[in-house]
Amino acid sequence: MKKRARKLEVKIYKTVIILFISIVFATGIFFVVRAKNANDNPRLANYLLGTLPTDEASINTLARFDLLILSPEQALTRRSVIDKIKKLNPSIILLAYVPAQSYNDDWEKYPANTLYKNFSLPQQCWFKSSAGKVLDNSWPGLFFTTIAPECTDYLVNFVRDNILSTGVWDGVFYDMVFDNISWLNNGDIDLNFDGVPDDKKWADAEWQARTVYLLKHSRELSIKYILINGSSVSDFQPLVNGRMYENFPTPWEAGGSWSGIMTGMTRNIAKNQGPKMYVVNANTNNTGKQNDYRAMRFGLGSSLMLDNVYFSFDYGDKDHNQVWWYDEYDVGLGVAGGQAQALSGGAQFNNDVWRRDYEHGVVIVNPTNQAQAVDLGGEFERINGTQDKTVNNGLIVDKVNLNAKDAIIMLKTFQIIDNAIFVNGGMIRFYSMNGLRARNGFFVFDDLVPGGALSWRGDLNNDNFNELVALFGSKLQIFNGVGAQWYNDYPLGLLGSKQINIAIGRPVFGANYNILLGAPSGGQVGLFNYLGQPIKNIFPLGKKFVGGFSVAIGDVDGDSNSENIIGVGAGKPAEVIIYDRALSKIKKRFYPYEKNFIGGVQLAVGDVNGDSKAEIITVPIKNKKPLVRIFTSAGKKISEFTLSATFGEKNFVLSARDVNYDGKDEVVIMSGQ
Repeated sequence: MKKRARKLEVKIYKTVIILFISIVFATGIFFVVRAKNANDNPRLANYLLGTLPTDEASINTLARFDLLILSPEQALTRRSVIDKIKKLNPSIILLAYVPAQSYNDDWEKYPANTLYKNFSLPQQCWFKSSAGKVLDNSWPGLFFTTIAPECTDYLVNFVRDNILSTGVWDGVFYDMVFDNISWLNNGDIDLNFDGVPDDKKWADAEWQARTVYLLKHSRELSIKYILINGSSVSDFQPLVNGRMYENFPTPWEAGGSWSGIMTGMTRNIAKNQGPKMYVVNANTNNTGKQNDYRAMRFGLGSSLMLDNVYFSFDYGDKDHNQVWWYDEYDVGLGVAGGQAQALSGGAQFNNDVWRRDYEHGVVIVNPTNQAQAVDLGGEFERINGTQDKTVNNGLIVDKVNLNAKDAIIMLKTFQIIDNAIFVNGGMIRFYSMNGLRARNGFFVFDDLVPGGALSWRGDLNNDNFNELVALFGSKLQIFNGVGAQWYNDYPLGLLGSKQINIAIGRPVFGANYNILLGAPSGGQVGLFNYLGQPIKNIFPLGKKFVGGFSVAIGDVDGDSNSENIIGVGAGKPAEVIIYDRALSKIKKRFYPYEKNFIGGVQLAVGDVNGDSKAEIITVPIKNKKPLVRIFTSAGKKISEFTLSATFGEKNFVLSARDVNYDGKDEVVIMSGQ
């Protein structure tokens, strides 16, 4: 058999390949660096404010992160280290740490003095009490500034001329950006230098206005990223790319509530400039317990509930200076398969167990105060790690018991199912005609097909090669068994991003396959041969019907000729209409649910009872519980069962296939688009 080599014109979300670039230095030290796809997850950050290490092992580890936040003097005192890191990982993002409103006495010491020796704020920039005392921070050596416009101008110009000019940095990380300032010195502050304590309301409004000025002025530097740490004030968000949540769950944000923080993060993300970037910084709470795996997992899992969120884990806010690496960091989850879902189906982000599926795995987070038993709805493989073996033990499981304030990352058990339509990257489950689980479910993924596309593999033309059919939106692509493209077009016309429904089956036993397509809107159904050439196009309910149709092909009456079956979509009574093999004559029609139900019906066919005739399998599309019903060609119901939707699952794609080799087809249920 020839090697199969195909191309898809549509954008392919390829299987993420973990590439190790091996280099041997003259020192004899061997190291590896993972090259990530730009959309891969998790996204990892290191918040390292000390002096960069010079040993090769640490440099190699730092190069594996996606984002480094560093003290800016490192571009001068450790430039060779930064150059090595960037050589190992050219796509790494480097942000320069800059306090937004304070001056550190330690800057006068080496190595910071290399950069800050000429940093000299005007006297009017020092923050004072009403008695004229310069106010310091609770952190040793830190003194507050007023961030008045002339002070901000000085700071931003310094950043431009002394930090960004090194050519190292992709952006600036402003630390200590506060919501307000009236809390400082028990309220005895004097922003306007009139010798009288400021009115608290005025002081807070003035402080926010000055912070807005800082951020606006910084935007004039034309840098890619501005990140802030400390505030979710609404007026700040359109001026930045995101923020850090330090000491996650950040105690000064929403009272440390996981639900409040995650909800606020979602709200902030909607307002930020692109490219958006967030950092969840969890830590050991200044204990130094590097093996606090539970705290690490909880922060990492939380970061994976949303897009564009980077994760870091270190000692704590008293010492951001660690180069730690964890088993979970090595997992390439790939692209997220959708939004995070709550176990109970509740709104984001309530106090519940949360799940998010990825191209190569799943992430479960338990932010509640008690352990939770979670049914995964299919088999997953635990990471086979070297650290916390009680969790990452490599076992294949379909349930987990997750401790309070914990999370877990697991891998999908990949398989491909032939001769059945499946949603690429979707969860696939198998049931008997009575609703019993026939086999454990799994995530099906073909790395030659875009995630979310409808896919089918099988021998279309009896040449003993499996062909590939891919349907992404309204575009159909057909590839033969050696990779040549047979078809690449829009068989029902351009229908936007809506997904066409597809069925593939033989019109008679031994013949080449036909392809039946149902438009998602516009009331159109088309029959094509295996090369994509049209056979017939009809409008079953007339051209005035603007809804869609689901479709299936199978011999439902035992006459050795397959029927073309269509299910009426939302907007009209959900009806099953059985056509002959030529799509010319209606042989039977019936309502699988109440006649007044207009939520639409999804359908498939398969011989689920072993009588050599295919039965018709249906499930409502919307506005009804997921009640699977099975009918004969005469419209007689022979079985029904209700699907247990997990984690907010609402839409389903049906198929049928004998997966346990008992001579009867199982009902194949897939999470839909």
